[in-house]
Amino acid sequence: QINMAGIIDPKTGLPITLTPNGTFFVTEDNILQGLKITKAGSTSLKTDLVFTVDNSGSMGGEADSIATKIGKFVNYLASKGLDLKVGIVGYDDGGDVSGAINFTTATEVYNYVNRASLYGTSRTKGFAGTDATPLQTAASGYASAVYGENGIVGITFADSLFAWRSGAQRIYINFTDEPTQPSNQTWFSTDGFVKRWSGKGTVHTVWSGGDTATAYAGYWQKLVYEKPWDLSLRTGGTIKSVATNAADLDLTTLPVTGALAQSVLVEFLTSNPTGTHTVKLTVTNGQTGAGASDGQKIFSGVKYK
Repeated sequence: QINMAGIIDPKTGLPITLTPNGTFFVTEDNILQGLKITKAGSTSLKTDLVFTVDNSGSMGGEADSIATKIGKFVNYLASKGLDLKVGIVGYDDGGDVSGAINFTTATEVYNYVNRASLYGTSRTKGFAGTDATPLQTAASGYASAVYGENGIVGITFADSLFAWRSGAQRIYINFTDEPTQPSNQTWFSTDGFVKRWSGKGTVHTVWSGGDTATAYAGYWQKLVYEKPWDLSLRTGGTIKSVATNAADLDLTTLPVTGALAQSVLVEFLTSNPTGTHTVKLTVTNGQTGAGASDGQKIFSGVKYK
């Protein structure tokens, strides 16, 4: 079984309708497989979603908008037939994890970002949930050599410490208006992250730092100031630019939302359930020439559970 989000056609920006051996193909050890594809809504598909939120001072205007819309967004996804768990990691301009809540329900996440008397960037500061104390302890000194905003810090914190469910697709949505700042730490750089990531989840970017074509022009430099949306380009995620105060933010219209709503369960019969396999996934939009959009992903050393 493969639990996967829908695939966005880069030519149209719309999800590709996945049909068995029509627009979607699976080979196991170079042998084409017969497929059964079930859409979300027909079955409940596990999705573990993490919001990583830059809560540095410059995000003050965006923070309230993000918080008030997270609850609606999660409820919308649940209505599409997804078995959804949600977590949040807040990270600041000192390279620190300054807040988190492990995977929980839409209601608990909404309550976390709408705690009494907390506004702006404070909404994603502080630790909550049944494991708040262990998370806070783990955050102390985490990425201690990083000294600026860095979404990779939040993503790797969640990856290593959150309670991911077996068989769930992993989705990250990173909100920031600043470059990824690794402070010359390869582990927390874009290249270092992608090299070890191995397709563990897609990272989607919501950027509120101005026009991506001109923002920080002349400042981009590996290991110092890196483009945060490169995390999306290199993990199969999507990118959304919003106003600097995020007043126009509607999470239900993010490109990733369409992909999640089109999530599918792909099933096929293996020739050897106890062996080690090479599995290749291929997607095509069914077009030829300039309209064609084809892609593939190969997984080596696969063992089925």
